[in-house]
Amino acid sequence: MFMLMKYCRLKIGKQVQWWSRAGEYSGTITGIIKDMNLYSFHRDAYPIISLVTPIEQHDYLSIRLDANRYGEALMAIQSVWKRLIPDYPMDYFFLDASFEALHRADRRLGEIFQIFSLTAVVVACLGLFGLAAYTAEQKTKEIGIRKVLGASVFKIYLLLSRDFFKWVTAANIVAWPVAYYGMQKWLQSFAFRTRIGWEVSLLSAIMALTISLFTISFLSIKAARANPVDSLRYE
Repeated sequence: MFMLMKYCRLKIGKQVQWWSRAGEYSGTITGIIKDMNLYSFHRDAYPIISLVTPIEQHDYLSIRLDANRYGEALMAIQSVWKRLIPDYPMDYFFLDASFEALHRADRRLGEIFQIFSLTAVVVACLGLFGLAAYTAEQKTKEIGIRKVLGASVFKIYLLLSRDFFKWVTAANIVAWPVAYYGMQKWLQSFAFRTRIGWEVSLLSAIMALTISLFTISFLSIKAARANPVDSLRYE
């Protein structure tokens, strides 16, 4: 038998005994392998005992197939199965698909987060675009006066965008602790988890500022480059 032990220090050749629902067992350790997780990442690895038992006691038969020729291999296996056990249909599954199913819920949750995040970004950009249009319209005459007095396009752009910059920065400061707390609570459900550092919050803030400034740039630059005569006539 092979034993995977996480909490016990056992050696090859040692006699061991254990109990299960089927009864009491005893045997000799013939090999020890490293820890491995056969279940979802939400569950920690634990000691596993692999027994060498007669074929009559096996529930599953594991067969390694060539990924490029698995169709031919399945046909050959089914032919042998029908010849040896004609009264029972062969039921099979692929191990990689079984492992994939363990993480399907997490992948689906990630996809849902991506959809909602993209939707939130689009809605926020539409709101910023509308607010930038309203701000540019309200400051049309001020922009014309500043251009007459010699203000450059870049300075007028900064004038229109600095208010958005302040509000987006304030929104990031409020969102950081909330997002950090939520992600920490979610990661605590995993046996194996990563660390969320300050660089993640910094990168998200940079991306938010970049997207917001890019959203309002078109209207801001258009207002800054407008003819000051038309701006001064605006009512």
